[in-house]
Amino acid sequence: MPRCGTSSDLICSVNFYRMKPKLCYILPSISNDTHFSYNVKLIWYLKYQFDLFFIVEKGSAPAMPQVRTYAQRYRSFPARYLENIIILMRARFAGYKDFYVHYSFLSALNASMITTLFGGRVYYWNAGLPWNYPQNFLRRWFERAVYYAVDYVVTGTNSLAQQYAEHYHMPREKIKVMPNWIDVFHFASAVDQFRSQRDSIKKQLHVAPDEKIALFVHRLSHRKGAQYLPEMVRTLSNEKIIFIVVGDGPDRKQIESEFSAKNLKDRVRMLGWTPSEDIPKYFALADVFIMPSDEEGFPHVLLESMAASVPFVAYNVGGVGELLSKDLQKYATTPGDSAAFIDMMRALVHMPASDLQQLARMEQECVQQYDIARVLNIAFPNLFL
Repeated sequence: MPRCGTSSDLICSVNFYRMKPKLCYILPSISNDTHFSYNVKLIWYLKYQFDLFFIVEKGSAPAMPQVRTYAQRYRSFPARYLENIIILMRARFAGYKDFYVHYSFLSALNASMITTLFGGRVYYWNAGLPWNYPQNFLRRWFERAVYYAVDYVVTGTNSLAQQYAEHYHMPREKIKVMPNWIDVFHFASAVDQFRSQRDSIKKQLHVAPDEKIALFVHRLSHRKGAQYLPEMVRTLSNEKIIFIVVGDGPDRKQIESEFSAKNLKDRVRMLGWTPSEDIPKYFALADVFIMPSDEEGFPHVLLESMAASVPFVAYNVGGVGELLSKDLQKYATTPGDSAAFIDMMRALVHMPASDLQQLARMEQECVQQYDIARVLNIAFPNLFL
C-alpha cells in the first residue's frame, strides 16, 4: 500500500482503491440452498485486493462496502440472456477487463464474446467430471464451445487440469489451477460452539447418548452417491450408528422408500435442505463424515470435515486423492467398493481416542493449506500474472 501522510489519509485510501486491479466476479447464485453461498465470504476478502464488480445471476446480491454489485432481475431465458450481456458490457466499459466466472456457462460465453470485441480475459472455474455422464449433442457442443471461447479454464488440482485438457482437447497451459478454500478458524469455531450443545442436539434428533453418528452432507443424487446410503445403513444396522442425512435432491424419495421397505427408518434422520449456517451443527455431532460420491472435483464439504476435525471416508474420485496429504489418502477408498468403504467407516467409529486425536492433527495440518488467507494471498493473485 502506498505511504500516506497523516493529514490526507482519506484521499490516500481513495487513491489506493482506484489503484487496485479491476475484477468482475460472476456467480450463478448465492442462495443458502446452493453450494455457491460460501463464495460470498470470498468476495469480502477479495475486495481488499481488487476493485470488484460482483454480479449474481439469480437471487439478491448483498450490499458490500467498496464492491459494485448487481443482481439480475429477469428469469425467463430471452430476457435473462440480454440482461446478462448488458451488465457484462457495462462492466467492461467501466474498465473491468478480467472476468472470473464461477460455474456459469452463460456468463462465460457472453463475457468471452465481449472481450473478443473489446479486449480483456475470461477465467472460467469448473471442477466436476461432466464427461462421465451422458449429455445430448447440443449440450455437449455448447460446453465445448464455452471451454474453447474462454481464455483460461480454472480448476482445483493438477490431475483435474490434465483431465480437462485431455477430454476437451485443450492445451494444458490454458488451464490454471486454484484450490478450493475454507475459512478454517471460522468454521472450526462454529463447530466448537455447537459441540457444547451436543447432548441436547442429539436428544432433539432422538439419538441416544451412546449412539455414533455418520454424517452425509450433499445433494441427494447419483453423482453424490445417495444411492449407496440404503446398503450402508443396512450393513451397519446392528451397530450403534445413526445416519444423519443433510440435503435434498432427485433421489430423496427413492432412498426414503428403500429405508422404509427395509425397515431402516429408525437408523436414519433425513433432515432435508439445511441453511449453510447450520451445517457446523451437524459436524459437531458427527463421529464420521461419509462422501461416497461418484463424481467430485475439489469438494468443499471435505474441507469442512477436516476443519471440524471429523474423521472421513470418501471415494477417491476427481481431485479427492490429490487434495489429501499422504497420511490421509488411505481414507479415500476405491470408487464403488462399498465393502471397503463400510469397513473404513466401522474402523473409524471404533477408533481409540488417542488415534482419533492424532487423526485430527493430521486433518488440521492438511486443511491449513486451503485456508482462505493462504489461497487469496498466493493462489488467486497468481491466476492473473
